[in-house]
Amino acid sequence: MAQHDYTIANQSFPNTRSDLNNSLSAIVSNNSGATEPSTTYAYQWWYDETTDILKMRNADNDAWITMFTFNQTADTYSLATDVELTITENLDLTGSATISGDLTVDTDTLYVDSTNNHIGVGTTSPAQIVHINEAITGSVRLRIENSEGFGEFSTDGDAVQLRNQAGVILNSVNAGDTQIRDGSSSVKMTVTSSGTQFNDAIFLGGTGSANELDDYEYGTWTPRYSSPGGDPSSVTYDRQNGYYYKIGGVVHVWWTLRTDAINTTGMSGDFYVSGLPFTVGATVNDSVLAGGDAIVDNFLNDTVLTKTGVLDNAANIAFFVEGSHAGTDATTVLKNAANANSMYGHMTYFVDF
Repeated sequence: MAQHDYTIANQSFPNTRSDLNNSLSAIVSNNSGATEPSTTYAYQWWYDETTDILKMRNADNDAWITMFTFNQTADTYSLATDVELTITENLDLTGSATISGDLTVDTDTLYVDSTNNHIGVGTTSPAQIVHINEAITGSVRLRIENSEGFGEFSTDGDAVQLRNQAGVILNSVNAGDTQIRDGSSSVKMTVTSSGTQFNDAIFLGGTGSANELDDYEYGTWTPRYSSPGGDPSSVTYDRQNGYYYKIGGVVHVWWTLRTDAINTTGMSGDFYVSGLPFTVGATVNDSVLAGGDAIVDNFLNDTVLTKTGVLDNAANIAFFVEGSHAGTDATTVLKNAANANSMYGHMTYFVDF
């Protein structure tokens, strides 16, 4: 320990020399001691041997500023815990750096909240583990990249996007819809509040054409009585309803028909129910596929309407004589009367796929 009041009194030469030596000893030892020097000066150094902290007296000479903490056993030092360090030039660190408090870089370019263990970019109040705030109007992007490419997450108002270098993969738009896209940014699926829309084929259980479900829909169609020669010259329907489900290449239809008046002039050949919502496929065996049934009442001849089928490359349901492919003559079946020609039917058929 060496401390001095740095005042050389008038005294004998030996005492003066001793006083000077004590003063120099205090200087070279940074006024080290277990207690602070009894006489202090502005900007004076003091090595506190009790805490191993080097301190400097402030300009007003009324307090000590702690500078460094020393480990005299390991021969190392560190900044004191209450030191605020401001660096105005470049700082190169070649070893490890441990920061126990908050870290601020350029106001809010980077901020580390040590209390909540949050990191802020563009904000000094990070609300999450990583909080990025860009004070602009428009898209803000976060990129993750390696030697093989990159991925980006971006936000623009209520919309968020996930993209790679080929384009947008996931897109949530302002209206609340979410889109999934392929590598060329074509929309393949859209999720809305009312449901999910697929814009391309769905493959179930495999990726081959046999596993493809390319269509599903429900709708209505308008059935009517007809023949190969044409429709009735005049007809009044009091029931004329048709519904369908289409799943892939399979169509199932329902229909109800009833007439109050009909003129079969212009009709010739087989008796049809026409107007199917989808054309029958061209690959149906023997051009005829039996796959339905009809309940009929009040025709001229109900008994011949016993078997239904569809014709390939057409949109007609034909009626055949049981046990053969012979058709039923439309002009001998339809009755011109009120509440006549009543039919309730259903049919399953295939389309080309």
